Amino acid sequence: MNVSEVLRVVDQIIPLLADHGHPDKADWLVAKAALLRDPNLPEVRAWEILHEFHRLVPGMGGLMDLWLTGPNDEEELGLRKFLRQFGDELYDLTR
Repeated sequence: MNVSEVLRVVDQIIPLLADHGHPDKADWLVAKAALLRDPNLPEVRAWEILHEFHRLVPGMGGLMDLWLTGPNDEEELGLRKFLRQFGDELYDLTR
């Protein structure tokens, strides 16, 4: 599993959540990503965080269930498309 690729995707998801109605979830991702960037993080803890990221995507309350707010319906649909794309990528990278 390539942690730098996972972090690249997480870094794309964070502003979507922060700017469009879910700052609490963005803050959680920021904190977990900071831990993964710590070179002293034990490998077992890194795997736990990656597993948390994997579980974050599907299911009730997961990334795929979130609705992002925007100035109009068209933009909201576009934001949702981006979130779904990044969510799918995160899910695949953390298998």
